[in-house]
Amino acid sequence: MRGLLDAERARRAALLPPDAACEACGESDPLVLEADAACVLCADDAALNCRRQPVERHHLAGRPWPIVLDLTPNWHRILSTLQRARPRGGKLAVALLRGLADLTYAIADFLDRPERPRG
Repeated sequence: MRGLLDAERARRAALLPPDAACEACGESDPLVLEADAACVLCADDAALNCRRQPVERHHLAGRPWPIVLDLTPNWHRILSTLQRARPRGGKLAVALLRGLADLTYAIADFLDRPERPRG
């Protein structure tokens, strides 16, 4: 899974300005950044900027299943990236376990990222 997130980070970084970071909070993970002609924002700050709720519902076992988590837009992007790489369909138990594995991996990936200075 590390390769999957790294590949998606590289793909998205190529679409952003060099050394891009959220202009509001300084987040630099390309998985969560959005850019337009005016600025670069992380998904969390872009939601706030557009007056959207800073909470998104993530279907842990995929859309057909009613099991959801309320996540920040940043976390929702990361988990959705992992989920899109998995096979779809199958039994709820398998899909749920895959969703839990994705959540666990996303947390480990976050904890493994270099600490950023707080400004």
